[in-house]
Amino acid sequence: MRKHLSILLSVGAAALLQCFVVQASLASGEQPISKKYQIISGYLLHFTSFVRWPDSPAKENIGICIYGADPLGEFIDEMIKVRPSNREGMAIVTRRIGAGSEFSDCHLVFVSQDSVTDEFWRSVPESHSLLLVSDDPEFTRKGGVVSFYEEGKRLRIEINLVESRKTELDISSELLKVVRITKQQTSESSQ
Repeated sequence: MRKHLSILLSVGAAALLQCFVVQASLASGEQPISKKYQIISGYLLHFTSFVRWPDSPAKENIGICIYGADPLGEFIDEMIKVRPSNREGMAIVTRRIGAGSEFSDCHLVFVSQDSVTDEFWRSVPESHSLLLVSDDPEFTRKGGVVSFYEEGKRLRIEINLVESRKTELDISSELLKVVRITKQQTSESSQ
């Protein structure tokens, strides 16, 4: 248990450190984003090192797509300037998408709680290998793979293993040791 806690703390501390570095580098005239979304931005970057996609050849870019409303703003882009690749050396790129957009260059799709709508679910390809992530605490019960939720004053992570297996994503056991896991089947009607 102590090892699991140290992994979570090191990932969280690295994400938080990146947040401080990026926050210091942002121009003072830009709209600041909440600490919650700064931390989520850090975790999204770290997920690219803890997940393997079935259709990703080595040295391909890892695409982080932000669907709909964008609470991450330029913050995540600035973080990528600080850490432009994952542990395997694959470049991380961001893209903003909306309804009707192609998901072809996306590996990880972040959708804010306000954008988790029927329109979003209709946009997701029926057969895909996308790591669908949201700050909607019920997202993993609606068909998503990862959701952030608040417990007290802490931001926590939940992963739906059923959905990750459907998408053939290989999520590192290191990450799975430090998150809440659900194996809940989602109804096809929610998508």
